[in-house]
Amino acid sequence: MIELLARFRAHGVLASAMQSLGGLANSSAVHALPGAPPDLAARSQQAPPGDGGQKRHYAKRFYKNVLVEQVDGESPGWQLFLDKHSLKTPGKHPLRFPTKSLALAIAAEWEWQDRSKPQMFSMPLMGIAATALDQPKARDKVIDTMMKYLHTDSAVVRYEPGKMADRQAKMFDPLLQWAEERLHWKLHTSDSMFGTVQSKETEALARSVLEGLDPWHLAATEQITAVSKSLLVAMASMHGHVGVDEAIRLARCEEEFQTEEWGEVEAGHDLDKADIGSRIAAPHIFLRLLKLEVGSKAQ
Repeated sequence: MIELLARFRAHGVLASAMQSLGGLANSSAVHALPGAPPDLAARSQQAPPGDGGQKRHYAKRFYKNVLVEQVDGESPGWQLFLDKHSLKTPGKHPLRFPTKSLALAIAAEWEWQDRSKPQMFSMPLMGIAATALDQPKARDKVIDTMMKYLHTDSAVVRYEPGKMADRQAKMFDPLLQWAEERLHWKLHTSDSMFGTVQSKETEALARSVLEGLDPWHLAATEQITAVSKSLLVAMASMHGHVGVDEAIRLARCEEEFQTEEWGEVEAGHDLDKADIGSRIAAPHIFLRLLKLEVGSKAQ
């Protein structure tokens, strides 16, 4: 599991949680994450550049230990506790996970919070888990929205013949071939500004896949679909056909072409690349942790 998380450090996901996860793989049924490094509190009070050298003082967090405990009952799994108090989502659902690996990764996000108010931007896995448990949008509406990408998917909507269309073909045609072989989706491409019209058969197959997903997989694939504007990239990510770097490259196909042609806009393209990288890496990790057993080696 550590290898899996380390693979995504460059994309800003759980970068600081690596040490917390280091000693957890072989621990007992109840896990207390190790404390933050001795200099963490001092680092949190250091003034950022341009702040006049003044220290900032933040209220300390309200808990000492983050625990992961295996629980039984109607919905067995791995429950998160802050000290002795069970942790709940914003929708008041118990924060209980189907795999220990996922529970430990999200526990690490909580362990590395050093202020009284959690910084949710630094907890991307927690955000996906809360969405899966709370389901703030009706499931059928989530699926309907994802289905719309089938006709406007970045893998099937192409530019008119030229350099950009050639790049799209090189990057996405292998993905279309995989979808036909693995999912039996026969997808048509088009350079129409109105998108494509896919067959009723492919629509039915795609909807059947989405309706068969549990809330955990649906929440993660929904985020990848929205960020990459591609249901196909989300499916390839879920099945392990593409890695996170390839998923990001596919999601940024057009932007990278424009950057190469016209140059990079400072504080524009670079920030967009970092943002997309983080928002795709997080659900990618999430999907892997759903099937990764603690102590096993990431593929």
